[in-house]
Amino acid sequence: MKTVNLVATHSYLGNIRLYIAALESAAGQTVTPIRKLEAKAEGKPPSRANKVQVGAFVSDETRRKLKMLAIEQGRSVNDMIEESFQMLFDKYTT
Repeated sequence: MKTVNLVATHSYLGNIRLYIAALESAAGQTVTPIRKLEAKAEGKPPSRANKVQVGAFVSDETRRKLKMLAIEQGRSVNDMIEESFQMLFDKYTT
């Protein structure tokens, strides 16, 4: 197997192009760019099926506490946020 050394660039897109070029060189063939592969993928991952994204701006401290709580509980941050929404709905709709 051939080892390819990659030189870091200042932009993410530059890195992607460099990786693709390195893969093509190592494989001796053209590699389909990542964005084209993503565009061909149909639908959402199962974990995101029938869901939409909701965003909020919070302090660094709030984010840190949320992440730590999720780790302590062995759950995802998303799962913790969904539970907090349910608690709010229960509080204000009963």
